[in-house]
Amino acid sequence: STLIWKSFYRPGRWNVEHSREGERLVCRMELSGFAPVPTHCSNIAGWLHGYFDLARCGEVRVEKSACVSHGADACAFLVSFLPPPIERP
Repeated sequence: STLIWKSFYRPGRWNVEHSREGERLVCRMELSGFAPVPTHCSNIAGWLHGYFDLARCGEVRVEKSACVSHGADACAFLVSFLPPPIERP
C-alpha cells in the first residue's frame, strides 16, 4: 500500500499490521502525515475494498476506525477478509 500511495501522493505514510482472527486475515492500516477530508477517507475505504476484491479475497470488510478530520492523530482502517482460493495447475 505504501508504494501505491507514493505513486499518487507525496505526504502521508502507511503503517500496516497483519494478524489472523480464525480463518479471516486482518490488516490494521494507519495513514499518518496526511489530512484528508471525510469524503477522501471514504474514497480510500472504497479503494481498499476494491483492491482486496481484485485480489480475489472473500468476504472483504473495510471499517474506518479513526479519522484526522474527527480529531484523531491518523486515519485508521481495519480490513478483514478470507484469503483468496489457491489455484492448482
